[in-house]
Amino acid sequence: MKKAFLLVLALVLALSLAACGGKDNTDSGTLNRDDGNTPGTSQGGTTNPGSVPDLSALMGGNTKLSGLDAAQKQAIIDAAKADGVTVEFKADGSTVITEADGQKSIQNPDGTWTFEDEDGTHNVQIGGEWPDNEFTKLLPKPEFPSMNGASTTEEGFSISFPNTTVEQTKAYVEKVKAKGFTVDADITDEKYGDVVVYLYSANNGNGYRIEVSFSSGQTLLSIIKE
Repeated sequence: MKKAFLLVLALVLALSLAACGGKDNTDSGTLNRDDGNTPGTSQGGTTNPGSVPDLSALMGGNTKLSGLDAAQKQAIIDAAKADGVTVEFKADGSTVITEADGQKSIQNPDGTWTFEDEDGTHNVQIGGEWPDNEFTKLLPKPEFPSMNGASTTEEGFSISFPNTTVEQTKAYVEKVKAKGFTVDADITDEKYGDVVVYLYSANNGNGYRIEVSFSSGQTLLSIIKE
């Protein structure tokens, strides 16, 4: 469980969160303990609630961990503690998950995530609205139906949109061009069997480069400082 927290989050976010997008957020989010004990007990004879909230599933969806009931929170705390991980539910509505090596995963009161490790701070948003940061201020606001997840670091910003079409993606690229991203442009527009692959990348002449891509019904957008 120690590394599962960050591994699950990294996989879920980096691989677009597509599987989570269709889940009903009213799911119980519990995982039956499979530790070889009968319900109600755990190794060492201590009390086991019978089902421990599946933290990886909760973290991969839109659930605010602070909204869990007291029994669920305690179950998470106990399960994490057994693996050397500390889970703290703060009074401000945030949840802090600290691994033994000091790496932190923080769910902010608004449901977004912040990760702190040796590489710095990473802000992650699952679902929700178009974020407001130094990178998004340079871009036109997309009009895609929904958003999977977004990640922001000091060096760049990335976001994914499910259930899009290549036509919608190309229309957005035209708006990106109108914002000045036309320097050293590179375009890929190919079809491999039934799969359409489209990619547009360009600089804005002020130290930022954008990349907009489409494939398999999903649009990915990233912008970085060069």
